[in-house]
Parts: sequence; structure tokens; C-alpha cells
Amino acid sequence: MPAVPTLTTLAAVAALACADTVPPDSLPAAAPAPRERPWRLLAVPTVTSQPETGFTAAFIAYAVYTPSDTATRPAQYEFGLQGSQKQQRRFFVDWDRWTSGNRWRVQGSAEYRVYPLPFYGTGPNAAESAEEIYEPEGVIVLLNVQRRLSRGWYVLGGGRFSALDINERAAGGLLAADTVPGSTGATVMQWRTGLLYDTRDDVLTPRAGTFVSLGLGTALPGLLGGDWAYGRATLDARAYRTVGPLTIAAQAVAEGLTGRAPFDDLPMLGTKGWMRGYALGRFRDRALTAVQVEGRLRLTRRLAGAAWVGGGGVAPTFALFRRDEVLPTVGVGGRWGLFSNSRAQIRADLAFGRDGRALYLNLNEAF
Repeated sequence: MPAVPTLTTLAAVAALACADTVPPDSLPAAAPAPRERPWRLLAVPTVTSQPETGFTAAFIAYAVYTPSDTATRPAQYEFGLQGSQKQQRRFFVDWDRWTSGNRWRVQGSAEYRVYPLPFYGTGPNAAESAEEIYEPEGVIVLLNVQRRLSRGWYVLGGGRFSALDINERAAGGLLAADTVPGSTGATVMQWRTGLLYDTRDDVLTPRAGTFVSLGLGTALPGLLGGDWAYGRATLDARAYRTVGPLTIAAQAVAEGLTGRAPFDDLPMLGTKGWMRGYALGRFRDRALTAVQVEGRLRLTRRLAGAAWVGGGGVAPTFALFRRDEVLPTVGVGGRWGLFSNSRAQIRADLAFGRDGRALYLNLNEAF
């Protein structure tokens, strides 16, 4: 029977958000006393894990800058070299910088990757037995600029450029037949704009506030070599409430495409942020919805535990979602704070989905 889970799940997050009676400017400061050192740096070999990569050995340099002005959010910078158990290789730089009073935010990333991934076809009934491996190689650059309008309201703009060639495809598979859009690779230049409401007390590990983002993107042919034209709309709603040591976090996501897009840029379940327990790209299609509710319990100053439950799915259009095709996600995890003057942390999650279990080792909260 057709269903529209987006409306139901967003209503649940909105109900939690309605309790947000604290003015954004009076939310608890994310950083403690300014006598702490503003810069904190972690530069070490690390091991991370996600189901589509297996264990990944990496060298990560991660820096957090906490301003003496406690109303201004911390800045993050990350540099890394990664090599995974499943032969993925990646070099990347990420940055996230806020100006005084959170008036401007500049966020972006640049990476070069050789990143074999599984492809199962599209749609909610893609069979696990249909798995074939493809190897995209190339660069991805992302830049977003965010401007504060008033209190928690922001307008944003930016772009995403990707130039990926698919070097290897499974013989006899769907991609080798060249019937799937983008099966040999794609160069895409997307412009993005949006409006968001953000009263989170911290961007690394929120414990109070609301975040709602509506983003619109357009891929344009002929710009910087782009050869695709399609549109994307994304709605991401989150809410956070804390009682004593317990924080309840809720998120609902909806994403849809218009026009003809390469298969590697379709909305996908299985990111490290939502629908943990599924390999990235395990399910992909032109429309996606997902929802999750997570409880985070602080045990000591630096140690915390977490547990979550959620569900989601993909379909050719939002009107074709079915309740009997919703995929579950549940899991438990632990967190360890990295620095005394920042909420930056290491996260370990054991997630369970329809296909089995998966281990995640990452920085900061999933959402």
C-alpha cells in the first residue's frame, strides 16, 4: 500500500522541536572558560570502519579551534590519507570555519579518491546477490557559504564539483552493459542554495536546539566540463533535548531528484550519518526518506554511551513508497571525548540492519 513516511517522520521531529523555547542567543555556550588553549590538535595513525570499506588505516590530522568568545562556534580542520581493507584509497582536506558571532560560516572539502564500491541496481528490492563492484576514480570538491540573517536563521549557497571515471566494472554486470546512466563515469557541476534554521548549542555534539535545512541543487551542463542536467531537493530536520545526563536526538531526512542523473549520484541509504547498518549504496533510487531517534547518555566527563532505532527506504518517486519496504536500523555505541575544552569525540557504533551488522569508527556524532 502506498505510504508517505516523510510527513510522519518530519512531524515527529517537529513535535520535539516545538519544545525549543530557549532563545538561540541564550543557549549554553559550547566552550568552557577562555583560559583553555584555543587550539587542540590530534595527529596520529588511526583505524576507522564502515561496512563498505571494512577497516581503514589512516593518518589523520584533526584540529579544533575554540574561540575565547564563547558565543562563536568552534572551527574544525581535518587532513587525511586513507587506505582500506577493500582497496579504497583517499586523500582529503575538510574545513569548517565560523566568524565572530556565527555571522558567516565557510565549510568545504576537497579529495582525490580511488574508491571501489558495490552496486546492486536501483530500487527498494535490489537483491544482495546482484552485487557487482565498480571503481570510480577522480576528484570531488565541495564549498558552502552560510550567512546569518537573524537569530537562528541562515541563508546558504555553494557548489559541488565531481569528476569521476569508472575504471573497472564487473564483466557481465549491469554497468558493463552501458544501460545505466553514468556507467562509465560522470563530470558534474552542481550549484546549491538553501535556507536553514539552526539553534544547536554545539555543531560537534549537540545537546540542545533545533536544525532544519532545506536545500536545492541544480547540475548544469557545459560548466567546468559538466555533462549532466538534473535537480536535487533535500530536507534535513533534527532536534535535541537534554534532561540530566541523557540527550534525546531525532532526525528525519528526505531527498529527491528531477531529471536524468548518473547512478553514482542517486540518493543512497547507508551513510555514516543515517541508516547505519547498510553499506553505502546498498539501496539507491531517485527518492529517499529516513528517520532515526537516538539516546546519548553521558557516563563521565569524557565517556558516553548511545543507542538508536530508525528506518528508511528508497523509491522511484515519493508517491511510490511502501510501508512493507521500509528498512530498519538499530544499534548501540560508545563515545570518548578527545579534548577538555571541546566536544570533539571518537565514536564507535555497532549497527544492525536487514542484511546483518556493521561496525562504525568515526569522529563526532552521526547527526
